Amino acid sequence: MGLAASLACASSLAQGPAVPAHGLIIGYRASVVDTETEQIDRSPRADQRERARARWKAATDQTRERTRRLAQDVGLSLRGTGEAGNAALLKFERPLQGRSLEEAMRRVRLHPDVAWVEPNVFVKRLQTLTPNDTSFGLQWHLQAPSLSSPVNPAAMNLPSAWGATTGSTGTPVVVAVVDGGVRFEHPDLPPDPRVFSNSRMLTGYDLVSDVSVANDGDGRDADASDPGDWVTLAEAQTPLYAGCDVANSSWHGTFIAGQIAAATNNADGVAGINWGARILPVRVAGKCGALVSDLLDGVRWAAGLPVAGVPINSNPARVINLSFGGDAPCSVAYQDAINAATDAGALVVVAAGNGRGALQRPADCQRVMTVSAVRKDGAKTDYSSFGPQVALSAPGGSDEASGVNLLLSTDNNGTTGP
Repeated sequence: MGLAASLACASSLAQGPAVPAHGLIIGYRASVVDTETEQIDRSPRADQRERARARWKAATDQTRERTRRLAQDVGLSLRGTGEAGNAALLKFERPLQGRSLEEAMRRVRLHPDVAWVEPNVFVKRLQTLTPNDTSFGLQWHLQAPSLSSPVNPAAMNLPSAWGATTGSTGTPVVVAVVDGGVRFEHPDLPPDPRVFSNSRMLTGYDLVSDVSVANDGDGRDADASDPGDWVTLAEAQTPLYAGCDVANSSWHGTFIAGQIAAATNNADGVAGINWGARILPVRVAGKCGALVSDLLDGVRWAAGLPVAGVPINSNPARVINLSFGGDAPCSVAYQDAINAATDAGALVVVAAGNGRGALQRPADCQRVMTVSAVRKDGAKTDYSSFGPQVALSAPGGSDEASGVNLLLSTDNNGTTGP
């Protein structure tokens, strides 16, 4: 992890024949209704928004009915339907994998209404390695670069950058952390927005749709708190969590939020990169990671785009930190969501990935800012993926030298709940 973590930390994608899929994300071929153009609406903006929402609801209702008919046509039992970005979501009655999944995808792909299809699987977050220390002096990646002792050529020289900005605060831009939620009560993050209306932390939203993995007792709601994402050995041996890593809670979203905008110059804890950034927590990951459909909805919602059944985001992000990567090439669903967010005015920043090889989604998608990780001495970290699409290399945590080159950020000591 690294400034790739302050901008975007990579995670791995559990995908392939042996990994269960909970449904299919489907792109339909355009119909006459889809391609009709509308006249310019010159009515008051509030009326325009209301009509836009009505059109969106009508379109999603039509898509859901189309998906129900599709399931019937191809002989699939479904638990329900939904949306994944601007595509359709078909939810399996039970998870499918291996040949059963391949056969289901083949039947759907051959349907004349379908343009493309991909499995809706869990993407898993990589573990974050952070020592139990909150001293700014140990945040080597923020210091002035040096070729003498201590050798630190990869540092970002943030003290000079802070000194060159008005009030050392940076631009109050909204940065969305699309991750597992945050611990709002952390003492080194901006005050809880549910208590302090002028907080730089925004309330955000919880877009984890599957109650069985959300770990907070419900599905999508306005509470973006991270309840913990631990997975026990017993859980990993059940069909629901098959392929999940046995691990304690990661508090990954809290870690990323702190790297970007921890309370700074407050004589406590760590420093954040942008002292004035407003953090928009968008929870898409629960136990085992994030379903692709939730992740794509999170990107769209963060950019201020409509998501069925969810209130419009009134604080659209200008930067979207997407902390997930994978072992599959960029798909149509991913690219469509990135295109929509980019067209809405957001910069989608992603990590190169931790696969040590060629870039995979979303790092190989078009129109993203891909960040790879370098060590304290400036060499590429042993885990960072790489390729021609990388836009920036930035300091990343690495465990050589007995851990002194790891990155420090906000965290939680809870191994399960906070």
